[in-house]
Amino acid sequence: MAAAHPGPLIDADVLLALLRGEPVATPDPVDWARVWEVADKEGVAPLLHARVETTPALAAALPASIRGRLREGYERTWARNTVLLARYDDVLAALGAAGIRALALKGIALLGTVYGDPGLRPMSDIDVLVPMRDFARAKEALVHAGWTAADGPDADANAYRGYTHLTCRGAVLDLHREVAGYPRVAAVVRVDHAGLWQRAQPLPRGGSRLAIEDQILHLALHLVLGSEFGRLLNFVDIDRIVRQAGRAIAWDAVLDEGARWRVRGALGYALRVAARSLGTPVPADVLARLRPAGPQRLVARVLDTERPPTLMGRPGATPLYLAETLLMDRPRWLLRVLVTTLFPPAPWLRFHYGTHSTAGLWWARVVHPLRVCALALGAAP
Repeated sequence: MAAAHPGPLIDADVLLALLRGEPVATPDPVDWARVWEVADKEGVAPLLHARVETTPALAAALPASIRGRLREGYERTWARNTVLLARYDDVLAALGAAGIRALALKGIALLGTVYGDPGLRPMSDIDVLVPMRDFARAKEALVHAGWTAADGPDADANAYRGYTHLTCRGAVLDLHREVAGYPRVAAVVRVDHAGLWQRAQPLPRGGSRLAIEDQILHLALHLVLGSEFGRLLNFVDIDRIVRQAGRAIAWDAVLDEGARWRVRGALGYALRVAARSLGTPVPADVLARLRPAGPQRLVARVLDTERPPTLMGRPGATPLYLAETLLMDRPRWLLRVLVTTLFPPAPWLRFHYGTHSTAGLWWARVVHPLRVCALALGAAP
């Protein structure tokens, strides 16, 4: 590990080495308090706790105070997830009574399949997909079962997001009608929802989960185009899926579906960073077939492509949106995303600018592109 690395890079590389199960080698003493802070922020402190508890030499190297923080983080995660899993059971019961299929997404699907221990993977909410035709009926069934629609009567939020928030006894549920409700790329991304439901696999706890190949695509899509761009935990999710499934993954199907979804650029970025930073065993020929092309090559000038970019600090809005745009598979789709960024759909404008009048909507249409340009130039916070 190069001694010339700045402090944040050393912290990041120490954390990644630990997650890979490799010995830590730095020219200077490790700042374990800083490593813990980064791990906690990135959602992998419980995994670091597990690594410490199974590696006596590492446990001996850590200060007792850091080991205590790691233990506390693991216990909090376990307790929180135990509550969320119980609420997930309630969701399944309510939807099942209404004859509605439920498909668990992200953390709730991964806990019982690739993590095993509910204390290892933090979750802030429950993500469940229902068939689009059953979305309104599913929401009604859940409200009848005691859940509260957190968005209230505001239909604009649901119109542009593809999901709605519900709460019940300290738990938050994101009820999805689609897996890619991201307004900026809605005109480009084409998820095969019918195929998702056909390929879905049962979860041991109940309900269903995405097939392995679809899970990889969805996590890559969420990681790159969703609300948590480049967060280490999302790369770890992909890493654990790939390691557990091994040769059972139909990589040709992943690439073919990625092309149909129009997210090969996002998929390639996610898999390359996972392979380089976590040692994720993605076949070399798969990475070669996903080699960046055209504008995608410019992403390396905007973000770190050797490590999850959040390890070097949260990406600002401008580089984040620029990287998302450059990862589009074709130049004409890149242009469509740029146009949508400047001129988003009316429900998005009404919700974010808090206006429901015709005059207010037109005012938002004029102001928004100016605001985007100001942000891009660093002229606005």
